[in-house]
Amino acid sequence: MTVRSTSYSVNFRNDFHLPGHADTFPPGHYDILVEEELLDGLSFPAFRETAAYLLVPGRRPGTGPAEMRQIHSADLRQALDRDAQTIPAQQPSDGGPDSTTPAQGRNDEGRWLRWKRWTSTLASLLPR
Repeated sequence: MTVRSTSYSVNFRNDFHLPGHADTFPPGHYDILVEEELLDGLSFPAFRETAAYLLVPGRRPGTGPAEMRQIHSADLRQALDRDAQTIPAQQPSDGGPDSTTPAQGRNDEGRWLRWKRWTSTLASLLPR
């Protein structure tokens, strides 16, 4: 069985909650690790997600992840959608690159889908 791991990053502008976890996560940058296995018996390479993890950062900046929490990708997409539709709790007033309005919010789900397509295309180009 061929297994691969991919990772990507998401940003939350507000506190968020994921089903299956009692606590609320603070806004910020989070890395996501996805494990997939190759589906056998097809005429083209295709992968199925077997697990996804949210890497929760440590309390101090630069200390790396404090823990890995298993999540469902669908729950993460819903949390990102809710975050994109919510006005940020604190919005920078300097007009810098982090200044966004809900209409200008990041489309992390779109980035995730582009990443998935890119990795699938790359995998199909590699020799077996």
